[in-house]
Amino acid sequence: DPNTVFQSFKNKPSEEVLKSMNNNAAYNISIASKYVRVKLMSVSILASFAKLSGGNVDVPLSLFMGDLPGPEHNSDEWQDHMPPMETSIGEGGNEEVYNLLWKGRLSESSFDVRNSPLGAMVYYSLKDKGLEKAVQYAVHPMDEKNARLLLQSLPEDKVLVMIDIISKFAITRAAALSDLKREVQSSWSGVGKSLLSENN
Repeated sequence: DPNTVFQSFKNKPSEEVLKSMNNNAAYNISIASKYVRVKLMSVSILASFAKLSGGNVDVPLSLFMGDLPGPEHNSDEWQDHMPPMETSIGEGGNEEVYNLLWKGRLSESSFDVRNSPLGAMVYYSLKDKGLEKAVQYAVHPMDEKNARLLLQSLPEDKVLVMIDIISKFAITRAAALSDLKREVQSSWSGVGKSLLSENN
């Protein structure tokens, strides 16, 4: 409850100021909640690909995303292989959340990477309504049923892009990912579109 974040004592701060502070707290909590849901979705999507391409989801994140660049080395990153992204999320999504995911925070953090290209792609595709429906499949530990349902909650073209990008990093899973790609193209056709239409 955002109204429990700040308290007033002997009318300090004033009722008007406290109301403004509570409104700001409610907005910040809303932004943080959506951001965390998208991050959960991103990790769960990678877990889904891991489950469907080999069964073992207990693998390093870098297997599917590539190594993070450092001061002494450069490496391919997820966004290097992404199609161009829109600068604005448009109707149905929160611009601040989208910018946090795509452009990143202003400062580095010890507990999270600065930006999330995969998260930006997911949030742009689902918007708020789609995110709320799809996150129900973001279970832990990930199982095959929810892995398929989660990926099917995304637009088919985005799933295919993700498979292509992951295949560039997860060389040992490339054959299984190729099989999954054919499965998506042949038997998932229209599934993601129908789920998305329910979200709009």
